[in-house]
Parts: sequence; structure tokens; C-alpha cells
Amino acid sequence: MAFPTATTATTNGTTATTSAVINLPGSIVAGQTLLVLIRCSLGGTHTFPAGWTGIFEDSSDGSDDTTSLAWRRADGTEGASITVTLGTSSKFSAISWLVAGARNPELSPPEISNITTGNSTNPNPGSLTPSGGAQDYLWFWMGGWEGTQTSPPSGNPTNYTSNVVGAETGSVGGVSTNCRVASATRQFNVATEDPGSWTISGLGDDWTAVTVAIYPEVTSEELVEKDLGYVVLEPNTIPLGVDYTVETSDTETKGINYDVQLTPTFEKGLEYRLPPSVAPARVSYHVIIKDSSGELHEFEKFSSLSYELYENDVGVCRFLLPYSDSKMTPDSVEAGKGIIRIYREGVLVWQGFVSVIDDNKDGSTIYGFDFKETLKWSRIGFRVTTSGSTTPSSDYFLGTVGVQGGNVFDEERIGSGIISRIWDVIAARTNPFIGGVIQKGTIQNPNVVGSDTTRKVISRTVADEDFFSFLQEMVAVSRADSPSGSWKQDTVFDISLEEDTPTFTFLRDVGTDKPDVRLELDSEITNFTLTEDASGIRNSIRGLTVTDAPKVLTTTQTDTASSTAYYLRDIGIVFPSADKQSALVEKAKDYLKEKKDVRKDVAVEFASGLKPFDGYQMGDGVKIVVNRGRVAIDEFYRVVGMRVSYEAGIELTVPILRRKRT
Repeated sequence: MAFPTATTATTNGTTATTSAVINLPGSIVAGQTLLVLIRCSLGGTHTFPAGWTGIFEDSSDGSDDTTSLAWRRADGTEGASITVTLGTSSKFSAISWLVAGARNPELSPPEISNITTGNSTNPNPGSLTPSGGAQDYLWFWMGGWEGTQTSPPSGNPTNYTSNVVGAETGSVGGVSTNCRVASATRQFNVATEDPGSWTISGLGDDWTAVTVAIYPEVTSEELVEKDLGYVVLEPNTIPLGVDYTVETSDTETKGINYDVQLTPTFEKGLEYRLPPSVAPARVSYHVIIKDSSGELHEFEKFSSLSYELYENDVGVCRFLLPYSDSKMTPDSVEAGKGIIRIYREGVLVWQGFVSVIDDNKDGSTIYGFDFKETLKWSRIGFRVTTSGSTTPSSDYFLGTVGVQGGNVFDEERIGSGIISRIWDVIAARTNPFIGGVIQKGTIQNPNVVGSDTTRKVISRTVADEDFFSFLQEMVAVSRADSPSGSWKQDTVFDISLEEDTPTFTFLRDVGTDKPDVRLELDSEITNFTLTEDASGIRNSIRGLTVTDAPKVLTTTQTDTASSTAYYLRDIGIVFPSADKQSALVEKAKDYLKEKKDVRKDVAVEFASGLKPFDGYQMGDGVKIVVNRGRVAIDEFYRVVGMRVSYEAGIELTVPILRRKRT
């Protein structure tokens, strides 16, 4: 990720008008984010042109002024200015920004703090905690006030040293007929920002101030898939460039801020199609929290509900409980203890625990992780001694030195020989969630090439990592070592949605293609973006690894067709998890298969009204059909996640899809 940057333009509206012409920055590029802050000196409403989205319009600061802020995703046709219609003829002052390197605001719009007002010489915006957690935000100090003070004020808010600008109406006509706006920015990776005050000159007057955060553009495959938009389809199932390794740190909290949009769809006689004149059918959701004593609390007034489910990763949820809900007590919602259950039409669709609670004057925003998060709570392989061990198979987990003190697996089956044994030792510890709340279910052994008789065996030395990360590594290894780069297996670990006995499973060959489930442009799909990226093409792979002894193994894999079409492109890759020559060869083949051609990523936006998992399950393949211009897509994509937003009976379902590997 990189910080967004901004350029500005100002407009001094010194003559009263109902049509405020506001200058825009130059060199606007499609996809960039535009912002406009305007304050008029005689109140009234502000009507922005079509295509602009209002963030706030406020007239509560004690003056007769109105201040508003709006954004737009540029398409390159904006021109040099826009006209904002004012409800009352008045003078105005305005600042506009063009932000480069920002995330698509249609998917992650600018976020603002609570609006603060006052009457003093020190406007001070409120604290802001964006829903996306700590990221490379561009932060704005924005404010407007009544009067004829120097514009912009001298100095700047602490640490806000960039884009220090102001606009004014002049000083003719006295204080009450004039106003100012000012702003400054900073780049800062932090979860919460509380800018300081900015001292204005002369006499204090009524002011309005706000903090604004702009999300950074997503540059990594993982964040594109999980943070940016509705769905990203990509050819990589595991990030091959890092040799299938998995970070051992906690998964970053995922922001859930998906606005429910009522997008009409077209009736073409296929499944899920809705006539354009028919609004999506309303559905019912219920939220229940089970407290640490076992008591169930069903909340009546929840809102802004969003939840996510992912294959081989942690799902999250978010919802707002107003303070007026009769079930809201200190005991009914407990961070780290309460169990969240979300029901759709009476069926349990999400279950996890209360992770974070944000309380404010309006109520409490609840954030939850699903039960896969608990797999991170136990660490494995931090004892390296094998003293006292009698057989290699006993050296697999932490424990008393001389009994189970090692971290070495030697030619073991992935399921029965490694994962199942680790589970049993975790479950035997004092008060574990694994084995206590979550029960052990079916743990299968992945096959070598999908055979029902030949099970894959691996050798592995584990060095202090959490169980969740280790499971992700086992999923990757079970897929990536198959001969000739086949990688046709789809191994999945999961925890079942059951109220009383949620059960852990580790299964091979999960999912089937569902030819009857078609998601088509101008129907279930309302918009798409196809990106063809040739920057990462590599067609000559030099792979190496270091094994026990030590011994250096090497292999070279090339693709003649790719090197002919795109010229020879070398790369050297270290595959540390390859423990033998055959494994190294297959890893290099896998990497070559992913890198030899132009990478095609597709982002797809879906219409509201689609039922979650309607006719398919996690891991199944659904048909994506897009025919528009030079784009022709008609193939199966694997369902690797689901995002759902719900508000006032309206549901927006977003399946997360990934291009299938053959």
C-alpha cells in the first residue's frame, strides 16, 4: 500500500448567487477521487450535480451558514468546474481536492468524524476511527466559519503541513454575510486520528469542523480480494511468489462497510433473475448473543448488519446496537466472551465471538470474528529439542521435554499423522476453546494426485507458529506438490455452524461445479472490471532449496511458447518448504504455470436480491458470463467467500469468487 496524495483548487465566491461555480483541480484522471467542501454565508440547501455523493450538509454551528462536503469518482469528463445550486442566494467559499492513489470511493467511500461546532478562535474537529483499521490513510482537517478572518489561518494544525489552503468571500458587507473554509492534510498509518485545533485570526465566531479519512489504493492481491470491492477473481489460489508460506501474525481485521444498494436487474428467464420493476424481496435477520453465563439475548433494534465468510480464513461480522435496545446491558455484550449468532429466516448463517466493542452516545458497534479465529490461540513447535523421544512420530508438539518435546514430522500423512495429533494435544490442555467448545470432526488425508488410495506424506520441521497458520500451510502443501503441476485438489478446513457442537473438519476435494448457477452481466452482475497484467510474466524459473545435511537442490523450468510470445523473462525463486527434488520440481512448475501468461483479474459488482448460497455451497464452481466489447468470459469460478449486508429488510449478497485452476 502507499499513501494517497492530493492537489487542490479554491474558489472565492465574493458575489451572492444561487449557482456556485466551484473550480476543480487540473489534470483529472478517471478513477481518481474528487472532494468538494463548500460553505455559504446565508444558509439554505446545497444541491450537487448528478454523480456527486453528499457526505454531510450541516447548519448547526449557531451562524446562519451551511457547510457541506461531497465526493465523486472521476471519469475524466468533469471539466474545470462544477455548479452547486444554493437554496438561498449568498456568497460562498469552497475548496476542491483531486486525490490520486485512493481506493475506489464507490466501494470504500471517504469516512468522517462526528461534526463538531463551536464559537471560538480554535476550530477543532473530532476524533475518527475508520472501519478499515490502521492503513495508509490521507487525513484531512476541514473547517468553515463565519466572519472576515485571514484565509487561510496562519500556521497549521499540528502535523497537518500539506495542502494548507483556504477560501473566502471577502469582507464587504460585514461579518454575518461572509465566511471562510480551510483545510490541511497529513499522511499517517494509524487506526484512530484526532487532529488538533487551528487558530483563526481576529475575533472568534461560529465554526464547523470535521476529520476526513481517504482509504489508500489496494495494491496486494490479498487486500484486493478482501478489502477493496465486492469480489476479485484471480488465477492464484495461494500467493506462489512466497512459496506458499503463511504469515504467523494475526489476520488483519477486515473492514465491513458495504452500503446496501438497490440495483435493478433484468429478467431473462435464468435463475436468480428479478424483473426490473420488482424490488428485492425483504428477508428477516435475528441477532442473538450468548453471554459467559450461557444466557441468550436476542436484540430487537440492531442495524447496519454485515457479515463475511471465507474459505480457509477468518470471517467477520459487524452491527450496531442502539442504546435504546432493552437488551443492552453490561452483561449482555461482553468483549472476548460473548458468542454471536446471526440467523437468516431462522437458519444460523454466522457464528463467532464478540471481539471489539465501540461505544458512543448512540449505542454500541459490535465486531466479531468467526470461530476459525480461535485456531490462532494455540502455538505449536516452539520446543526444538528431541531429547528423550523414542520415535519420530512423537516429535510433533509442545510438551514436557523427553515426552513430546520436538517439532519434527518425518514422512507423515497430513491429516492423521500431523493435524489430528496436534489437535488432540491442544484439546488436552487446560480450558482450551479447541476441544472445549469446538469438537473434533473428520480429518482427511489429502491425496497425491486425487487418488482415493495414495495419500500424500510430507516431512516438515515446525518452528513456533500458531495452529491456524500451520493449517493454511498444510492446505497449500496438499495442493502444491502434485505431479506435473496438476493442483486439482481443493483442501478446506472449517468449523461447522452448529449451536451446541460446532465441529472442526479438514477435508480434501471440496466443491463441485454447478452448471445451473449462472451469474451474468446485466442480470446478477451489474458492473465489472477486467485487468490484464503482463508486468509479472516469467517464463524461465530457476528454483532452489536447501535440505538437511545440508544440501542445495536446483531445477530450471521453462515455457517455450511464453518466451517466444513475450521474450525470455528469468526469475530465481527459493522454495524453502521443498524437502526433496521432486517437490522442488513441482513447486517450480506450479510457479511457472501461474506466471507464464498475462494475468487476468476480474472485479464484479452484484445486484441486490440474490440469496446467499442459493443452489451452491462454499467451494463450488459457479458460471460467470460477461460479454461486453473485447471481454468474453464464460467459465466456472470457485466460491471462496461470501459477504452479506443487511439493512431494514434489504439484503445485498456478494459471493467472493476466484478463477479455477485446471
